[in-house]
Amino acid sequence: MKAVTSIGRSRIDRQKKCIASWIAAGCEVTAIQSAGETEILQPHFPDVKFIETKLTGNVFNRPKFVRISAMINEAPVLILNSDIEVRASPEVFAERWSDAGRKEIKVGIRWNEDPVTKKTEMFKWGIDAFLITPEMIHDLPDIGMTMGCPAWDYWIPIQLHRLGYRIITQKQEELIHEDHPKNWTNEDYRIGLELLSKHYHLSQRGAAMLVQKLTERGNLHQKQRVKRR
Repeated sequence: MKAVTSIGRSRIDRQKKCIASWIAAGCEVTAIQSAGETEILQPHFPDVKFIETKLTGNVFNRPKFVRISAMINEAPVLILNSDIEVRASPEVFAERWSDAGRKEIKVGIRWNEDPVTKKTEMFKWGIDAFLITPEMIHDLPDIGMTMGCPAWDYWIPIQLHRLGYRIITQKQEELIHEDHPKNWTNEDYRIGLELLSKHYHLSQRGAAMLVQKLTERGNLHQKQRVKRR
C-alpha cells in the first residue's frame, strides 16, 4: 500500500515515530514537499521517497504548504497526516484500507492521546486519513486547499458527497494522534472556511455538522458528555 503525506519541519521525532509505524504496517511512504525541503528532511527519513512539487499554498499565507491536489495526483494512495501513528498489524491495516468500491471513499478518524496519561478519545471534528482512488482525481479539482491548514479534510468528503460518493468511515482505535498545540492560525481557519462557503455555501457550523453526519459522528460530543457524568 502506498501512503502519502507532507512532512513538517517541526516535531521531527514525532513524525519519525509515526511514519515508522506506517512502514511497519506495510506501507510504502512518499512525502510531497515544496522546493528545497528534500535535502533538509531526507536525512531524518531515509526510508521515505521524496517528491518536490510546485503545487504549494496560494490562498493560504503558507507558501511552503503542499496543496492537496499534489497528493491526489499520486492515486491510488492513502493520504495520512504526518503526525498520525498507526497501531495495527500489517494484515489488519491492509484489510482495513483495501480498495473501496466505485463511488466510495474510505476515511479514517483519529484518536487523540494525552502524552502524559495516555488516555485516548475519538476526535469529533476532523479526518486524518483518506483512501484516494484514480477515479477521484477528476472529481477533486484543486480549489487551493493545502495540507496542514484547516478545512482541507472537510473539503474532500463534502465534495465527493455532492457527487454521490458513499463515505465509509474507519473509527477503530488505530490512528493515534498525540495532543499538541495547534500549528495553524485563526486566519488560516477563516480562509479555509471561506473556501468551503464559496464553493458549497456552507456556514462553519453547517460544514462541521455535515461532516459529522457523513462520518457517523453526529452525536459523538453528546455521547462523550454523557459518559463523563
